[in-house]
Amino acid sequence: MANKGKYQQAQQLFTEALNKRQNFPTAILDKTVVTLALAINKDLTKIDQYNKAQHYEEALAQIDQSENKLESYDGQVIQNLKKRLSTQRVNTMVTQLRQQMKNKQTIDALAPILQKAEDLNVPEAKKIADEVRSQIVEIAYNKASNLLKDNQFSEALKAVTDGLSYDKDNKKLLKLQTTIKNAENAFADAEQQRLEKALAAAEKERQHNKNDAVQLVKVHTKLNDYGDVVVSGTIKSDATVPISMVEVAYTLTDKNGKEVTKNKVYATPDKLYPGDTGHFDYTHMMENKALKVAVTGFTWYVDN
Repeated sequence: MANKGKYQQAQQLFTEALNKRQNFPTAILDKTVVTLALAINKDLTKIDQYNKAQHYEEALAQIDQSENKLESYDGQVIQNLKKRLSTQRVNTMVTQLRQQMKNKQTIDALAPILQKAEDLNVPEAKKIADEVRSQIVEIAYNKASNLLKDNQFSEALKAVTDGLSYDKDNKKLLKLQTTIKNAENAFADAEQQRLEKALAAAEKERQHNKNDAVQLVKVHTKLNDYGDVVVSGTIKSDATVPISMVEVAYTLTDKNGKEVTKNKVYATPDKLYPGDTGHFDYTHMMENKALKVAVTGFTWYVDN
């Protein structure tokens, strides 16, 4: 009868037997086991109450205490009780895990729950493990996707790897991993092209500042009352950086185009910033005739 769980009735029968025959060792032991079974039943009721109140640690502690009560006994009744307690332990831990997995937003928070679920090795725990694993995949996927948007490829790949460490064959993460690697390669190629273009533009600018930094705005000559020929003109800086000591070279010719003289003169101010204009003039004494001027070139220093 006790083996079938009818502990109250069994206890009554053992009590009656002992009343008739007090020195009945087997009946004494069986009554002790049945009394213990009734106590375990009360413990199981208390464990159910703890679980309903979500006091899982208290429930597990009560299970430990109940199992300790059974350590010194054996037999079919004891084995049945141990099995019930073991089942209750698993059920409590599964319920606790399901409660713990709520509102967890990080892999670090979910990983211990996954480990516990896998260790339990029961169908309901396996279901929880699958759910936790899916949550981890989504967290890893979303984190990696956001990092990819910011071109943080190494961090994005790390996020995917973190997720794959819990679900190594997940197609969603593996596909994203490939996408990140392709994006990283494309970005690197584009960066290389941008670098090459920037270097080419910088070299073009350097050559321009070296060879074409000065433009002639105007130049003319004037014969004054003393027979002097005054050469004056305006230049403009077309450089992208400051230039200094701009020297203007020119040639004077007569009305027949015959060269009369050559000369070089520095423009003022000494330093010209991009877009600035400078001026130059020089007086050729006592030429006593009108002459034509032609600017033949410029020299300058590029400020670094």
